[in-house]
Formats: sequence, C-alpha cells, structure tokens
Amino acid sequence: MQLIDTLLHAELASVEKLLENHPGYFDEAIPPSKAADFVGSTVAALAQMRSRGGGPTYIRIAPHKDRRGFIRGPIRYTRRDLIGWLRDRRCGNTAAEGVR
Repeated sequence: MQLIDTLLHAELASVEKLLENHPGYFDEAIPPSKAADFVGSTVAALAQMRSRGGGPTYIRIAPHKDRRGFIRGPIRYTRRDLIGWLRDRRCGNTAAEGVR
C-alpha cells in the first residue's frame, strides 16, 4: 500500500520540463512497438491499419522494393502524428462516432 500511496502523491514532470530535457520528444521517430504502446494498440493492428488505411501517418525509412515488388523498409512514427491521429478520433457520444 505504501508504494501505491507514494505513486499517487508523486509529482509528475511538466511538459515544459520534458521538452527541456528532451527537446525532440514529440518529433522523435519511434518504432511500431513504442508507437503501439503509446496509443494503446498492438504492432499487428498498426500494420493492418497501414495496409488498409485509416491508421496514423507513418514514415518508411530507406524504402526499397523486394524481389516481389513490395515496398519494404523500417517503419517509424512520430508522437506528434500519433497524438494528432488520436485527437481526430475523439467523440462526445456514440452517435458522433461513425466509421472512419
């Protein structure tokens, strides 16, 4: 119980402090595993959204075609794009949801 009380009363760092220590935090290119954690999803779900559309904007580093003609290369996301994508999906009620 003491640990929980300590965590509940711990002071969180401000965004200003975060940016002071890590100025490129929001624009850092992060791998799909960290992006999935950031948005509360899975790597597989992000891959499916990249394929089908509707997912967050991503970056393909060093794109190239494989032997079958598929475009390959490491995928990265920025936290800024992930936050924007999440923001675009906010709803006030179920009637406002629709299908995106």
